Amino acid sequence: MKSKINNAAGFTLIELLVAAVIIVFGLLAIATFLGNLVGKNTANERKTIATVLAEEKIEDLRNDALKIDLTAADNGNDTITTDAGPFTRTWTIVEDFASLSDQITVLVDWEGRGKSEVTLVTLISN
Repeated sequence: MKSKINNAAGFTLIELLVAAVIIVFGLLAIATFLGNLVGKNTANERKTIATVLAEEKIEDLRNDALKIDLTAADNGNDTITTDAGPFTRTWTIVEDFASLSDQITVLVDWEGRGKSEVTLVTLISN
């Protein structure tokens, strides 16, 4: 009896399953990467907003320093709500009588993963 040679072209079920598993793992890796990318983008957006809020407060205090003598009594905090969420801004004024200047520190923090604060420090001469 002659054996029949099978010349059928195509893929076996095992080959299809292996290919499907490889594709699924590739898609999961891409989805994870995109999720991390979106998270980093959100964190950077919040950090930028916090920096702008800190700069605005420093400029406000600089303008106030032209009109009045700033003291520790002018320390304070406020909460600003933006599209990116609420931000808490805290500012402190330390008078340095030796150098005739005031040190202003503005800290802006928000809820988030990792380090969620921005601090800016400046000196204003009296």
